[in-house]
Amino acid sequence: MAPHQPDRTAEIFDRLLDLPVEQRGAALAAECHGDSELCARVEALLRADEAAAARTLWQGSALDAQAKLVARHDPDAQAGLRLGAYRVVKTLGQGGMGTVYLAVRDDDAYEKRVAIKLIQHGLDSEEALRRFRSERQILAQMEHPNIARLIDGGNTADGLPYLVMEHVNGIPLDEYARRNQLPLSRKLELFGQVCSAVQYAHRSLVVHRDLKPANILVDGDGVPKLLDFGIATLVGPQEFTVAHAAMTPGYASPEQLRGRNVTTSADVFALGVLLFELLTGAKPFHCEAHTPEQLAQAVERHWPVHAAGLGRDWQAIFRRALAPDVELRYESAAELLRDVNAWRGGQPVAARSGGRVYRTLRLISRNRLAAAAVAVALTALVAGIITTSIQARRAERRFNEVRSLANSLLFEFYDSVKDVPGSTAARELLVKRAREYLDSLAADRAGDETLQRELAEAYWKLGNIQGQPYGQNVGDSSGAIESYRKSQQILEGCLRDAPGDRAASLDLVHTLQAQGPGLIRLGRTADAETSIRRASVVAQGLLNQDPANSKLTEEVAQCLRQLGNAVAVRASIQNDRQLHLEALKIYRQALVLQQKLTAAAPESLGLRMRLGSSMTYVGYALQALAASSGDRSLAVEALDLQRRSLEIFRQVAESAPKEAGLQRNLGDAWNNYGAAQSLNLQWEPAIDSHRAALRIHSGLAAADPRNIEAKRDLVETHRLLSKALWAGGHRAEGRAMGEQALREYQVLQALDPSDAENQRLLNAAMNELQPMRQ
Repeated sequence: MAPHQPDRTAEIFDRLLDLPVEQRGAALAAECHGDSELCARVEALLRADEAAAARTLWQGSALDAQAKLVARHDPDAQAGLRLGAYRVVKTLGQGGMGTVYLAVRDDDAYEKRVAIKLIQHGLDSEEALRRFRSERQILAQMEHPNIARLIDGGNTADGLPYLVMEHVNGIPLDEYARRNQLPLSRKLELFGQVCSAVQYAHRSLVVHRDLKPANILVDGDGVPKLLDFGIATLVGPQEFTVAHAAMTPGYASPEQLRGRNVTTSADVFALGVLLFELLTGAKPFHCEAHTPEQLAQAVERHWPVHAAGLGRDWQAIFRRALAPDVELRYESAAELLRDVNAWRGGQPVAARSGGRVYRTLRLISRNRLAAAAVAVALTALVAGIITTSIQARRAERRFNEVRSLANSLLFEFYDSVKDVPGSTAARELLVKRAREYLDSLAADRAGDETLQRELAEAYWKLGNIQGQPYGQNVGDSSGAIESYRKSQQILEGCLRDAPGDRAASLDLVHTLQAQGPGLIRLGRTADAETSIRRASVVAQGLLNQDPANSKLTEEVAQCLRQLGNAVAVRASIQNDRQLHLEALKIYRQALVLQQKLTAAAPESLGLRMRLGSSMTYVGYALQALAASSGDRSLAVEALDLQRRSLEIFRQVAESAPKEAGLQRNLGDAWNNYGAAQSLNLQWEPAIDSHRAALRIHSGLAAADPRNIEAKRDLVETHRLLSKALWAGGHRAEGRAMGEQALREYQVLQALDPSDAENQRLLNAAMNELQPMRQ
């Protein structure tokens, strides 16, 4: 090898791994340009790769080679194959666990091009099947604009599993950047979207573990999509380590190369490699790597890397993103992105840790006219810094520890236990500790803009945990409103400083919207309506700026549903028919928007669930109007909507039978359908529906006895079943069930006397029980 030339062994090896075996020889010769030593090193790696077991070396190893051998004889042998509702058209490529095909919807429902990933014959070992099903589980829980969506799944006639995914017609991220000669600003914009997708996966407790340009395709609209969760790891309380070390060497962190525990930090390292390549056109590490350990040692030896032609801010960013030691690395993809965005906005980069002098210099770079005035102040500033630097470093370290712990409690630990039955006690302790940490952070760093955004999101999350109605919470409605208000105040301050900040505006929509149900529960319906109307105005304003944005359309639809709820509650309290009609009009607007969204993406489980909710709310309003007017046509329409909603929630719940939240939705849907059946005088079917709800809610309440929402669901089921039993002629059972419901409502009211919604239901239970006692 010529002196002073970087070793390209790992780079060439990466490229050849993605080629069929029979093409590697010619490609290797072309890459090495006559360098026999380089060629020999790459060949040695390829031989080791082919001989390695699938679970002990790099991504694609034995499985990848076998898959390509299976497919090379006739890559389109599966053309015409029918898988569920789809027909295979052609092969798109081979991967570590199977082949990916282009397919089309092969029925009259709607036209759709999809990608189908099918595990290959010969690769259906227990390990391969476990990983394939894990990928299906991982994709099913994620819905993000920069992650290729899971649409469907199933098994072939001979039992092999397959995935139906969104077809991304695009090119790899690095190739897209080169081909289009992207300016730096556009590269960083794309990288930001990738970071957002990775952070979303991490909050879903998923580590991708194989981030590289080939797994990030940019589509025709310039939107990057993250693909291939085939070797991703679900990180939860029962599974934190990795079972095998599948990876791509040039993007793998040292701990991953050595087969150690892999956390979200491994993905942060890979993002650092991606960013380095995007900005410099080269890989950060060059070495003569024959084994994973040698490559890990090379990363340690060559760190910190030097990004040629880039300033000190970027050197600091790469020093931290690519740190061999996990403790020195960025703690999250979001933290890395904050530094990238800080550089873009001329703000101080946290990785520099430059203190007041550095921050002042960044101010000068943003505002040259301020330089003269700042220079005078800077002279006096330096003297003070010398005497306080040691104390400042200690304080900063402690502050970052508290900041990290608060985020970990709210965004990692809570998400890992929220759907675990019996976890209410753990969530209560989490709330207490997280609130203490957040209040401490807010008091210490009132002027830290980056921290303020973190705090706003954290207080919103804390409010959800404390008392988000109809979600898993610890039953502190007043505490939830207090946390939401803190989030609101922080975001309003951010928007005063930056009125055009769309992200802050969207966060404000969320926290205003979240206050509505909680205020209703506390009996403050006027405040609830005011908060939701303001959220609706902000959301509609954002949508007006970007009318084609489906995410913003969804936000507007959610605001309308919440607003309809507030108006409907006021209508019930005042027994006002006009208000019921107003609520119906608002609900119908939300339903129209949701129908359009779902029609555009009928495979999305999230959109289908929200469509079901919209149908439910329209049904509520129709039932209220039918009950007050005796209009049977309204009752019939309500029954049809509740039936359709129930079917949606039943299909969704079947996809994850152990997930408490989806089961709860199904139980509610059975109760809603039963109430509509009762309104149509279908007493026996109504009893059956409420008994179906009772089975679900009884199980959920028994599994988590301290969960207040589960108790409320069960008590409301007892009340509805009591009414249907009494009206259907089962008088003794109906009365006994009604007495039980009343006692349970009284217990709930004693637990939280401020709960106005529970008080209304308690009053209803008393009124309904009176004729039963006579």
